[in-house]
Amino acid sequence: MRRAVLVLTFLALGTFASSVAHATLSRAMDLAELVREAELIALVQVASQSARRDAHGRIVTDVAMDVLEPVKGSPGSRFLLVRLGGEIGDVGMAIAGETSFVDGRRYVIFARPSAMGPAPSGPAYRPVGMSQGVMLVEPDENGGVQVLPGGGGLSLVDPRTGAHEPPALLGPMPLDALLAEIRRLL
Repeated sequence: MRRAVLVLTFLALGTFASSVAHATLSRAMDLAELVREAELIALVQVASQSARRDAHGRIVTDVAMDVLEPVKGSPGSRFLLVRLGGEIGDVGMAIAGETSFVDGRRYVIFARPSAMGPAPSGPAYRPVGMSQGVMLVEPDENGGVQVLPGGGGLSLVDPRTGAHEPPALLGPMPLDALLAEIRRLL
């Protein structure tokens, strides 16, 4: 009997543990904080991606970003953003809270120089606040262009209270309105 209770307890714990959602805890950042902490803000289009192992053996992906409209900093016509995770052959690594990019898609990027060191091809940047600093740009229902909130894969919290907080954008926002707000905050 005791053995049956022990087995049932482990089964119940295993079921509970496997149903836990995966997210990375991160300090919630409002738009003003993203703007303040970013050295580079731009409307970009993903040109290409290439996965490699960094100096610590982790899989990272170098994402070449074509600059469509610089907002803060001097990125030139193209810069490199490095994200944790990617695929090399049959081996993949995914990190909750890291953005996966799609070639040809547009994003508003809030970035700063990478603390992971330069990429093989030169200086590299990282998104501010992980995926909070990456906002997808897409057409809206009315033929305009909108920006979607960043922060996917993150559980955003207030570090003082531990309370869950919303992302910098609460919902889709017209691209022109977001860019104007960013410029106002500069």
